Amino acid sequence: MFGRDCFPMVLVANKVDLVHLRKITSEQGREMASKHSITYIETSAKDPPMNVDKAFHELVRVIRQQIPEGGLKKKRKTKWRADRPSTSHRMHCVVL
Repeated sequence: MFGRDCFPMVLVANKVDLVHLRKITSEQGREMASKHSITYIETSAKDPPMNVDKAFHELVRVIRQQIPEGGLKKKRKTKWRADRPSTSHRMHCVVL
């Protein structure tokens, strides 16, 4: 059900530097990723960082594979509100 055909996903194991607190083995992570046909990356943000950039770039690559070629066209940006159609729907964000 999961995998590249449904949702862009990457399985990331974080804080792998904390070996004594580990709940899932590397092998279990690889097996789950293989079962769902997704990439598995182990990361740690502790200095020096390990695979953090790799995980980000892999996720971007997987997402870009999901976008049809026509969806990569550049959209014309409008500078002024007067240039926008009056029936445009605006999204509102709320920070709590």
